[in-house]
Amino acid sequence: WKAVSDAKCYRVYSYNPDTKGYTRLTDTTALSYTQTGLAQGTVYSYLVRAIDINGYGSAYTSASIVSAVTLPAKPAFKLSATSDTITLSWSKVKGAAEYGIWLYTAKTDSYKRLGTTTAASFKYTGLSANKKYTLLVRSLNDSGRSAFSRNDNRTIQTAPAAPKVTATGGAKQISLSWNKCSGAAYYRVYRYNSSTKAYTKAAQTTATAYTAKNLADGTQYIWLVRAFNADGSGSAYTAANHLTTVTKPTKPAVSVTAGSTYVTLTWKAVKGASAYGIWSYNTATKQYTKLGSTATTSFNVEKLTPDKSYVYLVRSHNASGWSAFTVNDNINTKTAPAKPLLKLEKSESGVQLSWDACAGAVSYRVYAFNAKSGKFTRLASVKTTAYTVSAETAADGFLVRAFNANGSGSDYTSEDVKF
Repeated sequence: WKAVSDAKCYRVYSYNPDTKGYTRLTDTTALSYTQTGLAQGTVYSYLVRAIDINGYGSAYTSASIVSAVTLPAKPAFKLSATSDTITLSWSKVKGAAEYGIWLYTAKTDSYKRLGTTTAASFKYTGLSANKKYTLLVRSLNDSGRSAFSRNDNRTIQTAPAAPKVTATGGAKQISLSWNKCSGAAYYRVYRYNSSTKAYTKAAQTTATAYTAKNLADGTQYIWLVRAFNADGSGSAYTAANHLTTVTKPTKPAVSVTAGSTYVTLTWKAVKGASAYGIWSYNTATKQYTKLGSTATTSFNVEKLTPDKSYVYLVRSHNASGWSAFTVNDNINTKTAPAKPLLKLEKSESGVQLSWDACAGAVSYRVYAFNAKSGKFTRLASVKTTAYTVSAETAADGFLVRAFNANGSGSDYTSEDVKF
């Protein structure tokens, strides 16, 4: 304060705004006073009165009270890092209005302010992977910034760059591999659940490959691999780092129906399969020949020879490849006998049906045909090559089919009916 004429000394009081009470601190002839031992970041109020030779003090009102806040304490901050971001965090400091963040460069022994915030955290972004950075946080209020020294600096190394991962789907497994990342001490493999948006740690390894086993067939899995340095800082990641892979589908369970000149293969849809491939197998050369592929669950092989054995294989397929197989998965079948050449001879007692024996046939089925409805009615199954239809049997025509031991019957259409 400035000197007051006729003042013998000056009396300094502290003021408590809650109790509206004054506490005398000192009498001094000087024009300044410093109070020490105060709490940081705390507001204090004061009153100074001039005292004359008789001990009388100058008049005062509440307008004479002055206030000031002590500097805030330094924040105790922590650092965490990814490949391109350092996150600074701290507990809020009493009396701090905001916080300033500085980058320290040892080469020039200088600080550069990165920004200020009223929050208790700050993200320093756009950084280089696997590089050391030194930072400082100071608290600030109306009286200035918190004190600091070089010992308050904190140094952290950003994490390695995110590894570039490739994946190969197999039977009940998926194999992941990635490049070696500079600065990486180990790698963590995570499985991602897109429904819950949650990660499950599958493995931690110093290798650059991992195989997840005992997975479900034909199932899609999402993976993430992160590189960590010795400080425990992990590489940055976003959805762009996710890798989606599907396990190979399981083999289809195939059933077969054979005619004289065709074979129909059918199966149930296989989980995760986008298509199915059909091969024929040559038992003499032990070679497979691909016949075609389909997205449906059936396939016809036509223009075959009657009463001949054929071997087929059906495999399911998706983005990871074909289902596994062995020769035990081959389907053996035999085409039905050729169509019997039916002959009719009418008599008073009925109609005598006869035909030549068909190679491979073990029985023959005789059908009556109704031209109006277009339906067939089975009359008999015989092992001979003749059958007599009684005169009482109502029929417009007749059909005979030859069957082999596998139960496969010869081809037929309405044109094969004899009237």
